[in-house]
Amino acid sequence: MAYELIAPTDTRLNGLSSAVAESDIFGSRVQAIVTAMTKIALGERDEEHPEKPSMVGLAAPQIGAFERIILFDHNAEAGQANFDVDLRFIINPIITWAGGDEGLGREGCYSTSNICGAVFRSAEIQVTGLDEKGKHVHYGLHGFLARIVQHEIDHLNGIRFPDRVRQPEHLHMVDKTDFQNYRENWAKWDQLCPVEGWLKLKSGNDGLQGQMV
Repeated sequence: MAYELIAPTDTRLNGLSSAVAESDIFGSRVQAIVTAMTKIALGERDEEHPEKPSMVGLAAPQIGAFERIILFDHNAEAGQANFDVDLRFIINPIITWAGGDEGLGREGCYSTSNICGAVFRSAEIQVTGLDEKGKHVHYGLHGFLARIVQHEIDHLNGIRFPDRVRQPEHLHMVDKTDFQNYRENWAKWDQLCPVEGWLKLKSGNDGLQGQMV
């Protein structure tokens, strides 16, 4: 099966993903998912396009594989394109602890298209799981990395970040040409997305397609 990013209007993104049996990690299906996620996260970077920035995180459901697998760039920094990429996989991730001050921060996602927003997340988490080689892993993450992993684990549970936006003024529409501006000025962004618009997109309605990336 060929895995690729699925459309934000694909209602399968609203479903619960299945746990991966430890014995299946070395099987062809899971390893194919790992390979595809790596390629997509890196943006098919090659010798001809070494400047192409990577994704900071990705969840298997986003490529049509409804397994509890995520990856994140351990070297990611908020607001910066990272070329020293360190992708880490977590299979069957479990947040065992979350704490610190709950902070408001901007989020965007391929699976929400031009809809961005401000979301409250725990500032620190402890997360455990398995890596792509079946090794048990544990991460203590804070700040931006904690936000990324919480965002990706939400995907495994059929939750996308607009579902967690608490105030209407925190749900935004951002044209693809304005993404850099948004990264710098999200806290005072005045181009709002009505909650109804998000719910239409989530339910598979393409009525917002004219405004999408």
